[in-house]
Amino acid sequence: MRTLAELQAWRDKATEILGDPAATCGVAFFRYVRSGPLFDPDLIFSDEGSDLLLRFERRSAPLRISISREGPKMLAGELVEFGVDRIAPGLWVLNPSLNIPGVLHAFIALYDVPDPAPWEGGLILLTG
Repeated sequence: MRTLAELQAWRDKATEILGDPAATCGVAFFRYVRSGPLFDPDLIFSDEGSDLLLRFERRSAPLRISISREGPKMLAGELVEFGVDRIAPGLWVLNPSLNIPGVLHAFIALYDVPDPAPWEGGLILLTG
């Protein structure tokens, strides 16, 4: 999925069939932009510190998640930071998949990432 419309259609179908969009797992591709526009039909992300801001619906507030170049970090059995791994020039993935019961379960791929990547200092993920 690369657009808000594709993500919403996938969530709607998963909810219709399984009752929970997080009961199945998809792949969502987020494109790097230097700063997020108010509306972009693509799933987009931009950099800000070492956090990602994810918004799965136009009307909802973004979800802030922390990332670490050293890999996922747990505290008291709870994930507190996602890892981020380089797959190829300009292509990175979050580790592990993002699973929010009732909302989404997806592997998150980040593309058009500049070199060096923003989080080699930090990052933010946005959807229009």
